[in-house]
Amino acid sequence: MNHNPTVDLIEALGRGIAEPADVAAMLRSRGIDSLEDLFAALREARGPEAPDEAHVPLSLTRERPSARGLAAKRPLKPRLPVLMNGTLYDPTDFASRQVRPLHLVWAGWQQFVAIDNDDVIQTWWRVNWLDSLNRALAPYEDDPSVSKPYKPGTGAPPPAPPAGQKPPPPPSPDPGWTFDLKQAQFFEHENLTGRNLPLERNRGFYDLTKARRGVLQDWNDAISSLYMPSGVCVLHEHIHWSGQTLTLNIPPQAGWRAERDLRQMAHLTTADWNDRASSIEFW
Repeated sequence: MNHNPTVDLIEALGRGIAEPADVAAMLRSRGIDSLEDLFAALREARGPEAPDEAHVPLSLTRERPSARGLAAKRPLKPRLPVLMNGTLYDPTDFASRQVRPLHLVWAGWQQFVAIDNDDVIQTWWRVNWLDSLNRALAPYEDDPSVSKPYKPGTGAPPPAPPAGQKPPPPPSPDPGWTFDLKQAQFFEHENLTGRNLPLERNRGFYDLTKARRGVLQDWNDAISSLYMPSGVCVLHEHIHWSGQTLTLNIPPQAGWRAERDLRQMAHLTTADWNDRASSIEFW
């Protein structure tokens, strides 16, 4: 993302990481000597107001834009092995095998699945979305025989892992606050740090250039980590839910594995999706 120096100075002052005298001197060096000059610079940097329509309910029954013909922002270089068309590729070899735009899917394994067919990934999204609606009508939480996902930040320990398996260590750093199981949280830095963008279940942002981040910046190409409860998050490379995608899935019966998944998803660099998303959705 391109940053405006004036905006960066004002935000640094507002966040308490810069001294007022230093900011004033830097603004004067940019020819800003009065409040009128400052307001004019901020209006120019901000651009048009963001309409509320950018944050909308999902409707996965309709067709999504195809990824074909849309240029990738950069070559995709995930850090885990990738299974594509029946062949498991080492991360160092995968980049050279990319012929079509790809949809990466990660469900908590130590590898990704790459799908190069838009119809296949859209069908999987629809089936999973309809299944989530079915679970909403008959919540599995009411069944005592079903393992519950661990909710980080509550102070309660995760359920004991199966015999012979070692439980994962807690995420680092500790989130330090309780996450809402009805929301996904997107963060501007790794390890769930920096400013965050909440997204309720069954909703999405179709254009992150219209979602404000801080005073004057937006969330386009600015997401570096995320937390999600059980469900599905899809990050799209371009606005209007188009282009290549990264799909993250945590089944509701994940149990103690959800903590391991949270720790890995705190780094979108694992999938080479750091600062890549321009639209997002969660259900």
